Amino acid sequence: MKRILVLLMFLSGTALADQAPPIPGTAPAGWKQSRDHAAVVHQGLMSGLPPSIEAANVRVYSYSAPQGGGQVIFSVVDVSVKDDAEATRFVRERLDELKLTAQMMVDDGGGKARNIHWNEQTDAKDRVVDSLLEWAHDDNGTHSLVRAGWVKLPGPAGATTFVIEEVRAECVLATEQAVALRATCSDALASMMLPEVAVRLPISAEAVVAAAEPAAETTAAKRADPPSMTATPPGTQVPARPVVQKSPERDWRPFYVLGALIILGAGLMWTKRRREAYDEAAEAKQDDKQDDKKDDEKDDEKDDEQDNEKDEDDRP
Repeated sequence: MKRILVLLMFLSGTALADQAPPIPGTAPAGWKQSRDHAAVVHQGLMSGLPPSIEAANVRVYSYSAPQGGGQVIFSVVDVSVKDDAEATRFVRERLDELKLTAQMMVDDGGGKARNIHWNEQTDAKDRVVDSLLEWAHDDNGTHSLVRAGWVKLPGPAGATTFVIEEVRAECVLATEQAVALRATCSDALASMMLPEVAVRLPISAEAVVAAAEPAAETTAAKRADPPSMTATPPGTQVPARPVVQKSPERDWRPFYVLGALIILGAGLMWTKRRREAYDEAAEAKQDDKQDDKKDDEKDDEKDDEQDNEKDEDDRP
C-alpha cells in the first residue's frame, strides 16, 4: 500500500511539472535561481499595474551570477482587457513607463539615473510590440538592460475579452561588471520567448501611437500651427522634455524598483564577502595541511634516525 501511495505521489508531481508554464527565456549557464529576489520583483510588478486592471497573473524568475555583480530577471504579466482600445492604452502606458524609468527615479528622489539607449518597434508580421532600454543608476552603481514585448491573445473560451501578455527580460549589472558580463546579458535578452505567432491577434503601430494622442483633440486643433517660442507668455518656462501626466495618487512604483535594487546590491555585497571569507578559509586550511605534512615528514625522519641508531646498538 505504501508503494502505491508513493507511486501516486510521483505521478501527480510529474503531472504538475508538465503543467507548469515555461520560463520565458534561458538563464545564463551556471547562474543560480534566486526565489527571494523574484518575490521582491513580483510584488513590485503587481503594485505597478494600473488600478483599472481587474485580472492579472504575474510570474517572475530571477538568477544571480556565480561571481556576484549580476542578476537576470524574466517576468510574464498577463492582464485581461475588454476591447482593442483598452489593450492599446495599456501597451502604450507600459511602453512610456519603461522609457521613463530613469527619469521617474530622479523625479521621486531616487538619486542620479540616466537613459543610455531606447528603441521601440511594432512588427505587424509577427504581431508584437518590442522594446529595448539601456539605463544606468549612477548612485547605486548599476547598469541595466531591459527588453520587453507585448502580444494580444484571445481570451478564455466564450469570453469577449482579450489577454495582453507582457514578457520582460532584464539584466542588472554592477558597474564594474558591465563590460565583462554584457555579452552574457545580451544572450539572455535574445533568448526571451513570446507565445507562438499563430495564436497572436493583430496589434498595429498606428493604433499604439494613436492612443498617446489626446482623445478630445478636434480637427481644427490638428490643423492649427504649432505654438512658437515667441508666442510663449513672458516668464513661462518651456519644459525640456514632454510633461507626463501623473495620477493624483502617489506613484509608488519607483520606490519598489529602488527597493529591489537596494536589496540586490546588498545581496551582491553579501555574496562577495561570503566568497572572500570562503577563499580565506580555504587558503588557511591549505596552509595547515602543508604545515601538518612538514611536521609528519620531520617526525618520520626522526623515527628513522632512532631506528638506525637502535639497529647499530643491537649489532654484536
